[in-house]
Amino acid sequence: MPELSEAYFLDCGLTYTGPAAESVSGLDHLEGEVVKIIADGKVHPDRTVTGGVVLLDYAASVVHVGFGYTAKMKSLPIDAALQDGNSQGRLKLIPEAILIVNESVGLKAGPDVDNLDTFMLVEDETFATATGFFSGAIDVNIESGHNRQARVVIQHEEGTPLTVNAMNLAYEVTQQ
Repeated sequence: MPELSEAYFLDCGLTYTGPAAESVSGLDHLEGEVVKIIADGKVHPDRTVTGGVVLLDYAASVVHVGFGYTAKMKSLPIDAALQDGNSQGRLKLIPEAILIVNESVGLKAGPDVDNLDTFMLVEDETFATATGFFSGAIDVNIESGHNRQARVVIQHEEGTPLTVNAMNLAYEVTQQ
């Protein structure tokens, strides 16, 4: 398993490795842009590149700087086999999902992109203080409400690792 400080998911980025530093230079290709920063494996506040340099809040010896991006996953609508046919066109509810993740730090999940909750996979930590990866099952409350297209949305935008290997849904189907 790699070290958390070595793991990053940023576009057009560069990596500084060396003695602990409070700035990273050589970022001329990102001049004037707001960038994401992973410093010693922790999410650092975003910065604007000025003069090819970003200033850090704290000294770090492994720093990744680049454009962030949002990874999104949306499950397919549920189509369950029922005794009287299938569930297409019926109202469905997804109260929870069990996600199986591998070497991940955190994620956001919910019934749609406007209703996402943040889930840190290392207890009592945040994206800014995470010190390790998590592999295993997490229980996510979805509370989708009854609708015909019940889905689960997973989103990640921090630049840290997230691998979802499986998703098991608890769901209910009405008679309508």
